[in-house]
Amino acid sequence: MKVDTNVNNEKEFVIAIGGRLDANTAKDLNNILSKTLDNGYTNVLIDCANLKEISSAGLDFLLKNHNKFNEFNGSLVLKNTSYELEKILNKENASSIIYGKTSSHSVVVDKPNKFIKDDNTIYKYYKALYHTPNTTLEAFGNPDKFEFQEFAPTDPFLLQYSPSTIGLGLGSLSYDIKTSHDSFGEFLNIGNYTFHMPPKDNCYPDYQKVNNIHENSIYKIHTLYALRAYNDFCNVINFSNEDNNSLNLSDLLKVLMNQTKSKAISFVICGKIKNFCGVKLTKAILASKNNNIFSINNFNNNFKIITQDDYHNHIAILVGFAINNTNKIISKFLKPYYGSNPSLFTHIHSLIFNYQPLKFSYKDSVNDLIEAFMRDNKALDLCHIINDPINNNETSFVDGICYFNSLNEFKTGEFK
Repeated sequence: MKVDTNVNNEKEFVIAIGGRLDANTAKDLNNILSKTLDNGYTNVLIDCANLKEISSAGLDFLLKNHNKFNEFNGSLVLKNTSYELEKILNKENASSIIYGKTSSHSVVVDKPNKFIKDDNTIYKYYKALYHTPNTTLEAFGNPDKFEFQEFAPTDPFLLQYSPSTIGLGLGSLSYDIKTSHDSFGEFLNIGNYTFHMPPKDNCYPDYQKVNNIHENSIYKIHTLYALRAYNDFCNVINFSNEDNNSLNLSDLLKVLMNQTKSKAISFVICGKIKNFCGVKLTKAILASKNNNIFSINNFNNNFKIITQDDYHNHIAILVGFAINNTNKIISKFLKPYYGSNPSLFTHIHSLIFNYQPLKFSYKDSVNDLIEAFMRDNKALDLCHIINDPINNNETSFVDGICYFNSLNEFKTGEFK
């Protein structure tokens, strides 16, 4: 077994292993780990990119040292794990030892880092202490063309997503670009799934799924504009309300931002709906030109408003991005939310499911979450989350779970 070591920028001790890990080669790795602790390094990343084989003794060695480093208030985790190794770890209920793009989040603590009580809401906050996630938000296309339906037939581009990303925008899951022009609608990517809402009334979202998590297993959607980020979340909050009260979405986003001490976040929220406010397209936007789609005369003909009367006590899964005082690069992709924070800009899409008890914890990834819902249900709807301050209608939740990260880099992505 080949072993290389170094210390990264986060002062984590990185050990790259290759070849086969078994009872014999584990002895060499054990010597390195002992010296690591002696030198004061309690956070260790084991890079498995070149690991070809692992025996049951090698797996047992890793799990024992994972627990040992936890006892020192540190961590020992694996990155760049193969699909086969992840399947073995999931079978052993040991997926918490993994972190990286395909693990979706990296919270391996056994108790909340913090309890928070705010009015009638109780939050349990979990944070991975050893992991710095990818904090880049990419923007694609030009949403400014949406208002006057100025998209040309040559504007759509293919954009790829993978099980390690989240994203949203305006696109189509049609087979080719020729058949996509009448089907552009809201879409949402989360884990292994991309969902798309055709611009029709009284229909269910389409979806596409990747059946494994190999890095080369990607799928593409014909896109007019989109946002994309990684879903390697290292912050999780479980929240619940007393006496059947509810928590407004803008207040929840404020809590998430306060915990990350960041002005910009990416997030996935799953919760039981108390109130709901969303909108979706009901007509193909490339069918006519040069009409202000948001004008009073055109709005009701092109959109359907979704309210609490439609989905009270259902489950919503939100994928979105929020920022205080918008950034120049992505300003056209975000709109004012008009909630309790007047400087809040967001872009949020939501899936709707029939109610089922929320049994998810901080140990479950966003991929686990969406797989559970798709196994037992099908998505009823997909819409764009808005806020209606005039009629005092804002999305709110009774209880739920949030996965979130700070965003520190914004860039215009390449069309691929």
